[in-house]
Amino acid sequence: MNWRSPFWRVWCKSIAILVMVSFIFPYLAFAFEPSNYPANPAKLQTQIAFKTSGTVVNVAPELGRVVSSFEGKSGKLIVYIHDLHCNYEVQSNIATLLENLAKQNGLQLVGVEGESKPVNVSKLGSFPIETVKTNVGQYFLKRGRITGAEYLAATGQKTLALEGIENQALYDQNKETLLKFLREESQGYCEDLKTLLEKLKVPLYSTELAKLDHFREQYDTEAITLETYSNFLLEQAKQQGISLGAFPVLNLYASQHRLPVSTDSDYDKLLNDGEDLDRAIRERLYTSQDQRLLDHYLFVLKIISNMLVISATAKDLEYYRAHKDEFSITKLVGFVDNLCYRNAVSSDLDQGVIKLDEYINLAANFYEVADKRSDAFVQNILKQMDQHGQKMAVLITGGFHNLGVESSFKKRRISFVTIKPRITRTYDENPYFSLLRNRRAPVEQLLAQNENIFAPNSAFNDTIFVKYLKSVLNIELVRELMDKSHDSQAFQSAYLDALKKMGDTNPMFDFGQMQSNLQKRIYAF
Repeated sequence: MNWRSPFWRVWCKSIAILVMVSFIFPYLAFAFEPSNYPANPAKLQTQIAFKTSGTVVNVAPELGRVVSSFEGKSGKLIVYIHDLHCNYEVQSNIATLLENLAKQNGLQLVGVEGESKPVNVSKLGSFPIETVKTNVGQYFLKRGRITGAEYLAATGQKTLALEGIENQALYDQNKETLLKFLREESQGYCEDLKTLLEKLKVPLYSTELAKLDHFREQYDTEAITLETYSNFLLEQAKQQGISLGAFPVLNLYASQHRLPVSTDSDYDKLLNDGEDLDRAIRERLYTSQDQRLLDHYLFVLKIISNMLVISATAKDLEYYRAHKDEFSITKLVGFVDNLCYRNAVSSDLDQGVIKLDEYINLAANFYEVADKRSDAFVQNILKQMDQHGQKMAVLITGGFHNLGVESSFKKRRISFVTIKPRITRTYDENPYFSLLRNRRAPVEQLLAQNENIFAPNSAFNDTIFVKYLKSVLNIELVRELMDKSHDSQAFQSAYLDALKKMGDTNPMFDFGQMQSNLQKRIYAF
């Protein structure tokens, strides 16, 4: 038997291709299963979100909600959409929001985070077979490799220009800094410190402090509702004789017996009142300075941990910037060692924990540059609107940038309406960190609500991804044609015709050398 003969070379090549396809198809099938995207706008009850200069922006509640708006005098309108990077439900809702804006308001321009140049989706958008294009788009959307805006621009009926709104130098600086502190080591040190501080609660906490701490932990882990936790805090405040005058939202709840929460702002104010009242109650319960310092360092450590996984809130950063001297890891470790010695608690902290001081400085620099990027977003989207001759555009960034972006719009008297896409599902795994660091990470490390400060680069500007995209399109094309063509000659003809439309001169299957009987054995499904 001559394995090098043309017949056997073709046979082996064909079998190898089929094996490859058999491995890839199951993963594609998961992505290509029927979904509810895109939602049918005709079936959605819309609410008028914003109206200015004759422009009405409608937002279907199934897709998102308006969280703020501003009417300026510039004659320009920005629809500002909060992004949650790599979350499939959010990206799908963003795609449908954009589709509705394109149909109802003639939207043509979208500014996107993560790029400083135009995003060219033609490698997917120009594919001639709609079902294949849509299926492959969904495949990459579900895996976080493309965004909702990119998906719509490639598969939608309206032409959308996707323009990067980054300052490239700031973006590169931000990413370089991020990768220096976004490590398992930094979080490991934080976790070691937290574990040791938690151990010290046993000999130091009173029964009342332990009870207060237990209820807060129950709420933080969603074991109890916000209403239950609020009622507990109000009862504790009553027992300690604490006036509710300094906690207006909780005071309103106490008088009306219902949670006064209808907007994000209301919710934030209620949470802030809860945190402040918790601290006020603790102050009444402390019987030693050690208890007070233990709680304080746990509070500081929580902010540090948030900063190091890029999930710090504006309130976290405000406290850090006003109290930097309290964030010395050297001082914290000294306090912990002394407390452990005096309370006979064993301590096995790694000496390398002091490196957290370096990581904290890097994270602080990261957030300072992120704030500068926010202002660049506004400058660049306005520049793009002028270049494209548009009075209306969409800007999509992570929610972290919200305060800076909205403030910059107001200073320039630019009208805007801010939309937060709806999210109802949690996912066991999110590819956000893996795209930043080329590895997978469990959901516990993925900032369930805060994957919103740093967008990965667009995959469409990555030559490796574009090659991979072409392969997946080819494979899905083969599957599509196999489903429709049960005759090898019909399959061959349809496949080559599709390749011709794609302008592809490199077919996956070598028909020229393949014998007729071999074709029938392999392709006659």
